[in-house]
Amino acid sequence: MDADNALFWEFPVVGGLVVACEAVEDEIYFLNHTAGFIWAAVRSGMAEDRVAAHFAVAFGVSHERALADVRDALESWGGWFSRGRFYELNGKRFRLLLESDELEAEILLRLEHLSASPGLGGADFCLRRKEEESVSKTRALLLQEMVRLARGGGEWLALLHAGACATARGCVVFPAPSGSGKTTLAAALMLSGLGCHGDDSVGVESGSLTVPPMPFALAVREGSWPVVSGLCPGFAELPVRERFGQRVRYLAPLLPGGRPVEAVPAVGLVFPRFEAGTATTVTRMGMLEALVGLKEAGFWVPHSREGIQAFLDWVAGLPAWRLVYSDVGEAVAVFRELLASDSH
Repeated sequence: MDADNALFWEFPVVGGLVVACEAVEDEIYFLNHTAGFIWAAVRSGMAEDRVAAHFAVAFGVSHERALADVRDALESWGGWFSRGRFYELNGKRFRLLLESDELEAEILLRLEHLSASPGLGGADFCLRRKEEESVSKTRALLLQEMVRLARGGGEWLALLHAGACATARGCVVFPAPSGSGKTTLAAALMLSGLGCHGDDSVGVESGSLTVPPMPFALAVREGSWPVVSGLCPGFAELPVRERFGQRVRYLAPLLPGGRPVEAVPAVGLVFPRFEAGTATTVTRMGMLEALVGLKEAGFWVPHSREGIQAFLDWVAGLPAWRLVYSDVGEAVAVFRELLASDSH
C-alpha cells in the first residue's frame, strides 16, 4: 500500500507553475499567474466561494467572473480534488484510490461510517493499491496504514492476525487463523459493552506498546447471524452483501458509553477455539506455546534483531490462555473476567 501526503508535484517556472498528480499518469498542467493563484488557494483548503472572493480582489474583476474562472480551472484539472473516496479518522483526511470494483466491494463498506465529503483542499494522505497486492492483502494493509498515519505515523512493533477487546485500562488480544470465528467473538464482545480494537488485524505500536483501535465495520458471515442478531436486535435489518461468494452483513463499531476508544496496553493473550458441544475451559499457556499459537494465527514483525527481540519481550510480558468454548456468551464472560482482574 502506497501512502503519500504530498499527492501533487509542483514545479515553479518563470511566469507560472507546472503541476502533476503522482496518482494520475499522463496529466501535467501548465499554469499561468492567475491559474497559479487559484491553485494555491484551493490547495490551502479554501472554499470555492472564498477563492473567488480573493481572486476578484487580487485581479480586479467581479465576483461572478471570478467564480466562473475558479470553476473553469477546477474542471480543467480533471477532477483531481474530488477523485477517489474520502474518509476521516482521528482528524486526518484520507483519499482512497482503489480503481477496482473488487476492491471497492471488499473495502468501502467497512469505511462507510468514516465517509467525508471531498472538499477542495484534498486530503492529508492518499492511499492507493500496488499492482502486485491481492484484494485481501490490500484491505489489510490499507486499514492498518490508515490507523498508523491517523495516529501520527509511528512504527508498528507487530501486526497480528487477531481480534482485540478492551476496557479503558487495557485490552485482551485473541489471535486465531482465518475462519475460526474471530469476527463473531469480536461482535459479541463489542455488543456486551467492551471496546472493539479489531476483529481481524491488531497492531502493537512501537515505543508505547499500546494497541490502537481498528475502527472499521465487521463483516459478519451468515452462519453467525443468529448469534449476533440475539445481541443486536437491529442487526437483522442491515443490508445483505456478497463477499467472496458468501453472504455477510456489516456491523459498524460501537463506542462503549459513547466514549472514544483509545489506544491501550495489552494485558493478555487468549487463543480461542470453538468446538460445538464442548464445555468452556480456560488453560494457562507458556511463552513458547503462545509463540507457536501466534505463528499459527499469523503475524508480522520488523525483520531485524532489534525488532524480533522487542516482539519477544512484549510477548514475554503478557499472560496467555487457551480458551475452548461452544457458548459465545460464556466466552464473553471469560474475556470480561480477565479484563476485570487486577492480577493477570
